Amino acid sequence: MHFEKPDFMDVMDMANFYRISEFDLFRLSYIWWYGRFPDEQKIEGEFIDYLFEGRIPSYVRQFLRENPLLDDNGSTVEEWVPY
Repeated sequence: MHFEKPDFMDVMDMANFYRISEFDLFRLSYIWWYGRFPDEQKIEGEFIDYLFEGRIPSYVRQFLRENPLLDDNGSTVEEWVPY
């Protein structure tokens, strides 16, 4: 995975790792970054930009860079995602 500038393939790889859709990866990234659920219209617009223009929001890029599979306490992502 690239860490300098995450791209389209990085999003797909991470979504596959978590066994979720790319759209759900956007949601997960948003929750991780902002600590709350995203506005669906906002995230849909950003996801459409990703699909058609290849633009990746900063919160998704940061999620890909930091790849929080385990936090410092050893807890998994499933333990901190408020689903």
